[in-house]
Amino acid sequence: MESKSGVKKSKIITFTITIIALLFGVGVACFSWYSCRDFCTNLFLINKDIIVSKLLVYLGKFLVVILLFLVFKGIQKILIENLLKRLIKRVNYGSENLGLIKFCNFCLWLLFTFIILSYFVGDVSALLASLGLIGFGLTFALQKPILNFVGWLTIIFKKIYSEGDRIRIGDVIGDVKEVQLMNTVLDGILENSNILSGKVTTFPNELVLTSGVQNYTKESNYILQELKISITYESDYHKAINLLNDIIIKLVNKNSLKYIKQIKAQEKQVNKFIQKLVSKKVSLKLEDDEAEDAEALRLNHEKEKIKKDISSLEDEFKPQIRVNMLDSAIELLAQYKCPYKEVLAYKTEINLAFLDAIAKDNTISVAYPHMQIVKSDSTKTKLVKK
Repeated sequence: MESKSGVKKSKIITFTITIIALLFGVGVACFSWYSCRDFCTNLFLINKDIIVSKLLVYLGKFLVVILLFLVFKGIQKILIENLLKRLIKRVNYGSENLGLIKFCNFCLWLLFTFIILSYFVGDVSALLASLGLIGFGLTFALQKPILNFVGWLTIIFKKIYSEGDRIRIGDVIGDVKEVQLMNTVLDGILENSNILSGKVTTFPNELVLTSGVQNYTKESNYILQELKISITYESDYHKAINLLNDIIIKLVNKNSLKYIKQIKAQEKQVNKFIQKLVSKKVSLKLEDDEAEDAEALRLNHEKEKIKKDISSLEDEFKPQIRVNMLDSAIELLAQYKCPYKEVLAYKTEINLAFLDAIAKDNTISVAYPHMQIVKSDSTKTKLVKK
């Protein structure tokens, strides 16, 4: 209760001080006007024509600025936020490239600022010279922001990564949450378990210019993983290979079906775009529209590519078991595809299934570092005599 009353008292004191300051300011303004009213009146009457003409000039310029602002706002709404978004969705089959839209907005308002400055200054060459000198000075003062901006352009136009991708850059790893003008924001992950840690990591965009970027999910959300299991030389390695292969196939098949559904959904989306193009051409009675024909041809190529991807999925998701002969064990190296968010879950499930299976089978043993003492026959004879 005491804390609440203290907060209430502080609010009352702040409000009282604000009122007193306002009253004091009004009093000073009134006193100043009372002291200088005759001088200000005479000055206005003497320079009335000049003041009125200047006001009319700047009022006209102000109206032009408002009109230009409304025009540029309309361009932003119609061309960028409406038509450009539709074009991006059409090219990327529904996805939005927010970075490109931000860049177009930035360029549009930069052009607006330049037009307004040139309108008020009048001499464009002098303005350009001034901007050149200012830019030359800012280049030294703002090296890092400029490099970050160039890095942002590189990310957007080279499509190094986008929102939702899992990337590693230097020692930083995580899922891309947002690509900003100066920085990239990541959802941090636990490196040993590949699950979200709840931490948010930010790094400057200039790193993409100087460091290598590993994008684990640029092509798809499935990545190739390896799992090593060592068995003893006395084990039935053929049986172990078949056992491990069957375990992985059962697990991988669950997710390969989900992936096939995703690709088929993408194929349906491409078919919709093709149907829209055809119906548009028929409704408008277009005979030779090269742009429409080129778009339809590209979509058909994309459709054929998707069909090939579906047909090759069975081989793509088929696990491979490699065998290495080590000094004290036979190493089984399993290679398989899994969702990037379930890497540790897959390894855990495979390891547990393999351990449960060999627990019931005496012909397969897991190799591990240990020491075994083997006694010779002479040693056994001495021990018997004693």
